[in-house]
Amino acid sequence: MQETKAKLEAEREKLKEEGEYVQSQYYLEKVARDELHLAKPGETVVIVPDSQQIGDSENQGEQQIEEIPNWLKWWQVLTGN
Repeated sequence: MQETKAKLEAEREKLKEEGEYVQSQYYLEKVARDELHLAKPGETVVIVPDSQQIGDSENQGEQQIEEIPNWLKWWQVLTGN
């Protein structure tokens, strides 16, 4: 009985801490930015596509495709290419 009570109290404390976390300003801002893609006034949201790929133009018949490095994705976004 004491063991069950201790487990329930530990779970209750964990849930209480989790509840405080999800109500915190930090969590609300994180969700707004990451999931809703919102920004503060004056900020610009930039979303870089994940699945861009480049192929070797000389070997179009072959299936050699390499993923574009992240820095190149950003360069393309910033330069409009």
